[in-house]
Amino acid sequence: MATNSHTSARVTGRTGPSTSPKGGTAIPLLIAVLLLAALLTSIVLAVGLGPSSAGPNEAIRILINRLTPWSPSMEEISPGTRTIVWQLRTPRVLLGAITGAGLATVGVVIQAILRNPIADPYIIGVSSGAALGAVSVIVLAGGALGSFGTAIGAFAGACIAFATVFIFAWRGGLLNPLRLVLAGVAIAAMLSSFTTFVVLYGGDDRIRGALHWTMGSFTAARWQHVAISTPIVLVALGWFMLQGRTLNALAYGEETAITLGIRVNRIRLLAIILCALVTGVLVSMSGPIGFVALILPHITRLIVGGDHRKVLPIAAITGACFVIWADVVARMLIPPTELPIGVITAAIGAPIFLILLPARTQLGNTQ
Repeated sequence: MATNSHTSARVTGRTGPSTSPKGGTAIPLLIAVLLLAALLTSIVLAVGLGPSSAGPNEAIRILINRLTPWSPSMEEISPGTRTIVWQLRTPRVLLGAITGAGLATVGVVIQAILRNPIADPYIIGVSSGAALGAVSVIVLAGGALGSFGTAIGAFAGACIAFATVFIFAWRGGLLNPLRLVLAGVAIAAMLSSFTTFVVLYGGDDRIRGALHWTMGSFTAARWQHVAISTPIVLVALGWFMLQGRTLNALAYGEETAITLGIRVNRIRLLAIILCALVTGVLVSMSGPIGFVALILPHITRLIVGGDHRKVLPIAAITGACFVIWADVVARMLIPPTELPIGVITAAIGAPIFLILLPARTQLGNTQ
């Protein structure tokens, strides 16, 4: 009984030792403030970086002109430069920030509710379904449907993939986490093979476009994408933060959560559906981007501990910064060629994950 009381105190965060090695709220709050400052700085700098003549100074003046009551002189800035900064770069950078925040949030939640340290959207088949849907539109319809046609196809594929995995994971009125993972891996592998077949079926130009999309890209980012994805990600992040204590309990196991009166199956189902929705929307607009949902939660937990009320906002801000700069590298590394952002996130994320692996394994053994 003493052990159960001690565990309950830790997961609820009311009394007893903190779940975080950085106990208290002062340090996480300071980290959050510093990261927010870094995020705002990253957005401004990223908008001003690119192969065109628009530099950081021009970008800052254009942003001030557009976003504040002040109107700095714009006479020496050409209309073409203004269009590049405001209509192309700014929505691209903002969509990158929203995508990074959303994927990092989804990674934190999936790893908590499935109690699986390598869980991410790929493991429940959502990313593979979105890739198949988008590639099918690109190859079969060509450019007739435009970027929004690709987005619709990706979102439909994500929903179908999740529904299929859910059917296999739901047994006897219960959602089994192990069955969910196993079904997700199997469905993802099958959908990936279908995607390869569809790509090989298309012509040369379509193959190039489809392959580029499957590695992730913000080339087609527009203000409409930002307007659609931002409220969805923010609402999801807000709801998950309100469920912080519940996620803490689920991370310790179903027995602990049930002892605390949590309706485990209901919360887990709602969380997975919301994760699938966020992932489907983001992947439909930018393509699958690997390693963000996998490594950012681990990095954040090493910094602020395991309390999800602290992990979720820090991971979201860190993910936003990470994707912004990964996209900057992708479009500036080999000008004028633009690399898929998935190439950069994989090149950075895989070594980081291998470096973090011993620390996370040791921490898991001690817990």
